[in-house]
Amino acid sequence: MSWLYRAGLAFRRAFYAVGLIRSHRPQVPVVSIGNITAGGTGKTPLVEWVLKALPESLRNSGVVLTRGYGGKKGKNDETAQLSENMPEVKQLVGSNRVQNAKDAVRKHKARFLVLDDGFQHRRLVRELDIVLIDALAPFGYGCLVPRGLLREPLSALRRANAFVITRSDQVDGEKLKEIGEKLRSYNPEAVIAHARHAPTVLLVDGKKEEPQSLSSRKVFAFCGIGNPEGFRKTLEALGAEIAAFEALGDHEPYLQPVRERLSAAAGESGAEMIVTTQKDAVKLRGFDWPLPFGELRVEIEVTKNENALRRTVLDIFGVEDSRVNSAGEPTKADSP
Repeated sequence: MSWLYRAGLAFRRAFYAVGLIRSHRPQVPVVSIGNITAGGTGKTPLVEWVLKALPESLRNSGVVLTRGYGGKKGKNDETAQLSENMPEVKQLVGSNRVQNAKDAVRKHKARFLVLDDGFQHRRLVRELDIVLIDALAPFGYGCLVPRGLLREPLSALRRANAFVITRSDQVDGEKLKEIGEKLRSYNPEAVIAHARHAPTVLLVDGKKEEPQSLSSRKVFAFCGIGNPEGFRKTLEALGAEIAAFEALGDHEPYLQPVRERLSAAAGESGAEMIVTTQKDAVKLRGFDWPLPFGELRVEIEVTKNENALRRTVLDIFGVEDSRVNSAGEPTKADSP
């Protein structure tokens, strides 16, 4: 079936090239954050990183446009997560992101737009394309879906302005070098940054604890995200003892039968607590669990070429980077 998918993509590219499908250019700058593979790479946490990189006066005047996959009335786990972490940020949710872009500018007076999961959404012209590459499965096994995980051929990487290799702490340096060389072979000019999903807080029944408090604790863990293995590795890195681990489908709705099954499995696992991701926890508020319920929150921490990535974002707004010193010297998170 991959050949049918490839043919559809080819026709779509041709239609854009000859103008049969027209792209809309909003009257304000657009930053797109996306990926080239199916599954979770950390797009929503990077949306937060991009917004936090902006001066506060500018940050609060933007609008995030998101599709809202797997949610009711367009709202889903990712929009709920962003609302919890950055309630001041306006979001417009829906499949017609061209119309939402127009509404954002006309009705909400947006000064810029952030397109969440926007790399394949070519109906909106953008000033900046940031593409996330998951270090654990960087190139979708070399095949388009359904045979592999690629949403487009790798040649599409030429459209990107910057790459962020996420979960870079979960592979060795040789693997990162290979990924970087492959990206350079398609796009020698783009910025390449490395990042990790850094745990920030563990909420246990609503009370804050340090993520390191998971060390040596026996946990029943589950998640319904695009890359469950990344979550498992994060727990292991924190020293948690995983009594049982359940990986559900991405955007799992957690209907009552699923909740009850997980609750029973947790109680039978011998664990002392349950732990899941924030993306999952936003759909599980108020459920009565048999054990303490832990929610591990993370944020994107850019560990290599942070300043170069931030400058790439700020340049489209003509904003100086206040985090670079007066001599223009990079911080330790930057590298040549």
